[in-house]
Amino acid sequence: MKIGLIGTYDVENFGDCAFPSMYQFLLHKYWPDAQITLYSPTTKVADILEFEQLKELPGSDVAGSFVEDALVLTGGETISYGHSAGTYIYPVASYSAFLRLWLGPLLAAARGETRFIAHAVGGKLGDETPYKVIGRLLRSADLVTFRDQVSSDRMSTPDWRFPLATDPMFAIRNLASKPEFANRVSRLLSAENIAGGYIACQVSLPYVKGKLETWAVSVSEIAISLKLHVALVPICHFLNDAEVLESVRVQIANLLSPYELCVEIVPERVKIRDTIALIGCSSGFIGTSLHGAVTAVSFGKPLAVLSSSLNGKHEQTLRSVGVNGAVTDNIGGLRACFERTSSSDMGELADNAASLAERDFIQVVERLKASRQPRPEIDKNDVVKIVNFDKATVASFKHQLNRNFLLMLRRIPGLYEGYRSLRARLAG
Repeated sequence: MKIGLIGTYDVENFGDCAFPSMYQFLLHKYWPDAQITLYSPTTKVADILEFEQLKELPGSDVAGSFVEDALVLTGGETISYGHSAGTYIYPVASYSAFLRLWLGPLLAAARGETRFIAHAVGGKLGDETPYKVIGRLLRSADLVTFRDQVSSDRMSTPDWRFPLATDPMFAIRNLASKPEFANRVSRLLSAENIAGGYIACQVSLPYVKGKLETWAVSVSEIAISLKLHVALVPICHFLNDAEVLESVRVQIANLLSPYELCVEIVPERVKIRDTIALIGCSSGFIGTSLHGAVTAVSFGKPLAVLSSSLNGKHEQTLRSVGVNGAVTDNIGGLRACFERTSSSDMGELADNAASLAERDFIQVVERLKASRQPRPEIDKNDVVKIVNFDKATVASFKHQLNRNFLLMLRRIPGLYEGYRSLRARLAG
C-alpha cells in the first residue's frame, strides 16, 4: 500500500516533525511494507525531521497530483483557511498553506483518485461561518476525526457531528526502547545531571508575555524544591526557543548554584527521537509546547504547562486522556500544576493515554482496509466560498504591505531570520 502523510513537516517544530515518525510506526504495524510519502506546503525538509524528502502540495486543484492509495492528514492545527504573512507566503491567486493541506487532497479523493483521511486534527480559532463551510466540505472525506471538542464543534452542525480521536502522539513512548532513549540522553547531557535527575524545561516567548525572567525564577524554585537539575530543551525552533532559553541560562544557573544544582542547554535542533528521550528520561516537564506536554504524559512524567488559555489546545488535548490540573495561564501557577500532577498516578494515566491513542488509530486502519463507501458529493459553491474566504484574509492594504515587506527580507540571506528573532524578543 502507498500512503501519503500530510502535514507541516517543513516547519522546525517538534510536534509537526514528530507526527510522520509516529504515523509510520503505527502504519507499519498493520502494513509492514507500506510505502510512506510525506507531503508539505514546501519541499524544504526541517532539520529535525527523521525523513529525507518531502513532496510539495499543489497550490490549486490539479487532477492526478497524488499517486498514493490514501492520504492521511496528521495533527496540529491543520484544518483552517487563510493566507499568511509569516511561515508561508503564497500568491493570493493560489491556495494558502492551509488549503493545500486539506482542500486539494479532499478534491482528489472526491474524484476517486485516492482516499482522504484527517485523523485527530485541530482547527485554529476564527470566524464561525468559514468553518461551517469547511465542515460541509469535510463530510466528503473518507474519515475525519478531531483531537479536541472545541475543534469538532467549530466544524460540526446539528445534523453532522465529527467524532473525536486521541492524539496518536500519546503513544510516542513506543518509538524506541528505554535503553535507546537513555543512550540518546547520555550523548546530550552531562553524566552529573542525568544521575541527579533533571527537569526538562522549554518556553516560547509569546506565552510569557514579557515575563521571561519571572518564568526562569519559577522554574528554578520548582527545581530547588525537588533537588533536581534543569535541562533547557529547545522544541519550537521556529519561535527561536534556543535563543530564548540561552538568554536565561545564566540567571537559572545563579539561582541553582547555592543548592549545588546545575543547568545546561541542549544543542539546538536535535532529531525528534532525541527530544523524545530528553523528556521521557527526565523527572518532569515544564513548558509551553503542546507536544512536549503530550510526550511527558506518554512517559508518565509530572508536568506544568503554560498556555495562553485555560480552555485552549493544551487543556483540551490533555483533558481528553484524563490529565487535569496541568495547565495554567499564568507563570505563578506553574508550581501548583507540577505539584498536582506529581501527586497523580501519572503511570496509570500514561498507560491509559497510549491505549486510547492506539485504539483510536484503529479507525484509520479499518477505513483503509474496508471497501470505499459512498460519500456526500462536494458542493462546488462551498469550494468557491472557502477559496474566497482564503483570499479575503490578506485583502487589506496593510496585509499586502506586510507580505511584501517579508518577501523582500527573505531575498536577503540571514535578514529574515534576524528580523524574526528580533520580533520574538520584542513580543516577549
